[in-house]
Amino acid sequence: MFSGRLNWGGQIQEPAPGVQVESVRIWLNRNYATTVHLLNMLRHNEDGIPVTLFSSHVDPFSPMLAASDHRLREPVVTDPDFVDEMLALCLRHDIDVLLPVAGQSLVAHRAADFKIIGTALICPPAAAVDVLADKASTYLALSGSALVPPWRVASTLGEFDAAIADLEDLWTIGEPLILKPTSGVGADGVRFLSRTGPDLAGLLGPVGPLVGLDTVRCALAGAEAAGVKIPALMVMPYLSGPETSVDVLAQRGRTLVAVPRTKNGRQRVIGGDPRLPRLAAELVQHFDLDGLVNVQFRSFDDRPALLEINSRPSGGLYQTSLAGVNLPWAAVRVALGQDPGRLRPTLGAEYVTVSSVIALTQPAEPPVDAMVAAATPTGHAAD
Repeated sequence: MFSGRLNWGGQIQEPAPGVQVESVRIWLNRNYATTVHLLNMLRHNEDGIPVTLFSSHVDPFSPMLAASDHRLREPVVTDPDFVDEMLALCLRHDIDVLLPVAGQSLVAHRAADFKIIGTALICPPAAAVDVLADKASTYLALSGSALVPPWRVASTLGEFDAAIADLEDLWTIGEPLILKPTSGVGADGVRFLSRTGPDLAGLLGPVGPLVGLDTVRCALAGAEAAGVKIPALMVMPYLSGPETSVDVLAQRGRTLVAVPRTKNGRQRVIGGDPRLPRLAAELVQHFDLDGLVNVQFRSFDDRPALLEINSRPSGGLYQTSLAGVNLPWAAVRVALGQDPGRLRPTLGAEYVTVSSVIALTQPAEPPVDAMVAAATPTGHAAD
């Protein structure tokens, strides 16, 4: 068992560098369904170290829960005592390592409290998490960098019209302007702007992200008239070319390993533009990142352009196993103060992704906390 716990004098007992841990208790809270693969990578780590996996999710049918050893109740992020509940669960279940995604900023701001109880975090510093949570603040922090494409932010109809006028010369048939929230996950809210309405082929085809300019203006005008607050919206040119995600394991601003994944339609490859891992490492240093992060690039004017930086593991992180590295396990070792060993990814693997089947064992089973409480005569969870 990892020994980084409070001793009787209240002092943290950290493991000596280089000392092998015998077993690790790891908790991953609410995240993408593909996190099921990360749990399997942790379980089948190359060091052969036994792990006990905890997961929590608001959806009882999440495959994360099926892949873990124990299910914890997922604290509600919007509750004022969210972090206190996270701390209590870590203490109650003797969690060695926590990888927070839901409520990451709140956890990061209380990182010192997790250290006190002996739970290591796989998480960047709070300041970086907060900046990177907003695409506009990310671009502002990189003002003057050649990686930042032209962009504007609008939260009123007037600002939207001004943004369109400023970027009009960049709007072409092949590369339209796009509209997206400055804060969001994945492609949620991303729309391609069109000067005309849909044609018959568009109406009969699959639903897509195309939206007419007049439709957007009408929606914004209606929101203003109704007194509805309009969230900050980013207007920018569509960034063409293949998209490359660089998955990075970082330690206090230093890149320990960077694995690029490039997708072009269905085709995917471990690799891509050889400049991108270096550019990702520079961004990791600039924001003093730590843990598992993801940097996404496309291109603008035939040069690399930053799409976004995620302060959390990407949904496709499991694909890096094709490079011969186990980034989730390496992140656990780094969090515990251990040497992650040689991390030499092999590039070049071509692949596609397909859906898979995950068996759900008793999806309605109550979380482990509820079961423990029910089994305790006093009604209080046992230690």
